[in-house]
Amino acid sequence: MMADILSRDLLASRTPSELATYLGATGWRRIGEYAGARVWTIRSDGDEFEALLPVDGSVRDYGARIADLLEVLSTVEGRAELDIWRDLSTVDMDVQYIRTFPDTPSGTTPIDDGVAAFEGARNLLAAVAVAVATDMAQAVQSGRKPAAVSRFLRGVRIGPTSVGSFVLSVLTPVPAPLVPEQPLLPAAENKDDAETKAKDKDKDKAEGDESASTVLKSTQPFERRVSLGLYRAVLTAHEASTRVLAGEDLHVFDAAVQRGVSANLCEALAGMGGQAGNPFEMTFGWALARPVRRPTPPLVFTRDMIPVLGGAARRFRGNTGEQNTRIIGTVVRLHREQRTGAGQVTISGYSEADPADIRRIRMELAAEDYDRALRAHSRQLPAVAEGDLVSVGNRWRLRNVRRFNVADNPTETP
Repeated sequence: MMADILSRDLLASRTPSELATYLGATGWRRIGEYAGARVWTIRSDGDEFEALLPVDGSVRDYGARIADLLEVLSTVEGRAELDIWRDLSTVDMDVQYIRTFPDTPSGTTPIDDGVAAFEGARNLLAAVAVAVATDMAQAVQSGRKPAAVSRFLRGVRIGPTSVGSFVLSVLTPVPAPLVPEQPLLPAAENKDDAETKAKDKDKDKAEGDESASTVLKSTQPFERRVSLGLYRAVLTAHEASTRVLAGEDLHVFDAAVQRGVSANLCEALAGMGGQAGNPFEMTFGWALARPVRRPTPPLVFTRDMIPVLGGAARRFRGNTGEQNTRIIGTVVRLHREQRTGAGQVTISGYSEADPADIRRIRMELAAEDYDRALRAHSRQLPAVAEGDLVSVGNRWRLRNVRRFNVADNPTETP
């Protein structure tokens, strides 16, 4: 029994509104009220079931009555009460389940691989959120994120891990639509009603086939647009990787950019495999408050797909570089032909988009900025440069430098 697993206080934490959303989304219909509760009914396998949902979540026995409701739902759905409880807890959330397959006992993973999986999940959401917020297809995204992306990421939650290899869940709260309350009793259907339903069904089918660009520009809330964009981009990256493994070259990823694939997204996906490049599976669940009509089957990334994703990311960065990026580091080399004027400066540092990747980056600076670089070099002060980072052969260049600043002391970032 669920009562043996969850306390009455925890059972009472689900509001009547959340429970009503679940019932309505799973086929139940409200037919009336009785003793301070709303009566819901459903037919399953020829039998009719009734469930009582209290109107007031503050009544003393609310938790016990929710336990009774879960018992009825378990009978109707043929599922464990704990599984139903998890679904009840996410009626207003889109959920991505990431199941990795490390060579460790089920439910465990090496600590470094676990950290990589969590970081990969965050970076994956960030990459898609940037694409949605900017409404731009970019092969390489800059390190700076729009304010909407930062707000979105602050609202995302990590759920409890699950047994079955190593499974982590990412929860994105999605605002519920404002819809009229369900009528108490279903109205009798006449011929006109049937024709209207048929038209609505055709409309639903057409909406289900809408293009990706329409999805991102729709009236859906930002959180749902990110979830839809995430599935589309991950599916596209999966398809491109499959084609490469079948014999095509990495050029197939070029067309994928228009569907949300970027170097940032490919790196995030590859990172979820951890240092060992473990295979993983992504499953997408949708908030019942905003159901998704189209099927979104799980996507499995095999071990040999991981290096393909890494290669695609390197290709994107090699061809495009990073626009409007910040380079943070120390000046290690200076050169100019005259005693005054412009000159070349090399910084040993990292891009804000990838702090773990230390590189030597050369740039051309105007006279005033070059003098600042001289001061940074002589005093070992941190420097920050902003421009477009590109790869030239095996070397990195920062072009179109728009800003160059030096910290006042070695412990600050300018």
